[in-house]
Amino acid sequence: MMLRRIRQNICRDEQGVTIVEFAFIAMPLCLIVMGGFDLGHQAYIRSIMQGALTDAARRASVENPQFTSTGTTTEGQVEQAIKDQLAAITPDAMITVSSSNYYDFSGIGNPEKLMTDNDGDGKYDADGDDCFSDLNENGAYDQDTGREGIDEANVYEVFAGAEVIGETMDFEENGRVVLSSLQDNEQKGSKHGQMINWQRCWGDLDVDPAYGIEGKGRTDSSLEDGMGATGSQIVSASGTAVMFVEISYDYQPLISDTIVPLANVIRRESAFNVRGRQSNDISNAQSLAVQVC
Repeated sequence: MMLRRIRQNICRDEQGVTIVEFAFIAMPLCLIVMGGFDLGHQAYIRSIMQGALTDAARRASVENPQFTSTGTTTEGQVEQAIKDQLAAITPDAMITVSSSNYYDFSGIGNPEKLMTDNDGDGKYDADGDDCFSDLNENGAYDQDTGREGIDEANVYEVFAGAEVIGETMDFEENGRVVLSSLQDNEQKGSKHGQMINWQRCWGDLDVDPAYGIEGKGRTDSSLEDGMGATGSQIVSASGTAVMFVEISYDYQPLISDTIVPLANVIRRESAFNVRGRQSNDISNAQSLAVQVC
């Protein structure tokens, strides 16, 4: 009888039930709380990353960008600037930065435009003979139109434009365009200077490049002062490139050069800073014939 009463009292006793119930929910509750903290921290990191990326991209988009971060190239300085801003809040994180350049702003994150969609499904089908606009000119359809450098196809486009512009004056038969990529040779001491990293020519006029051929200055200071006429030389900063253009044209008189003697060969030079390239070396994704000088 007494054992029965004790058993009934124990069954009706609710003292300590709260701690037992808490023991059941403690672990899931802790996981939810820690997960919430982690999600909040991740959102904070994303916000800081976006701010760092926007600031670095804005600085890099101007001519002669100014960075306090270290790096021998603009891309390297951009990467280090982002890492420096994130170091205080993510000291052990592995940060990877990749950069691309785009033909226009609308191309960022968007696939290349379909010119012909034979089956009408809105997707590129190589087997269906679909055609697309190869904006980054790598010979393949891409879900993102960004490009990392320059390709032989870009050079072909430049020379095609020259052909169209000079068609009425028979420029191809009587002229020549020399396109040189002038860059810092990254050498030290007495060997430091500029170099012609790559060079391409177009036109039938027999004229040599005025300041050297591809490879000049790569391992020595033979182009220490850069390219151009004496007193007007152009140089490239470390990690960047300058496109140096030489144009020569053998003037063809309308009537005769004996009436009004003129200089036969007209020559002009120009230079343009390169911006937005991750690599200044030239690629050849489509295995095109190289238009060497």
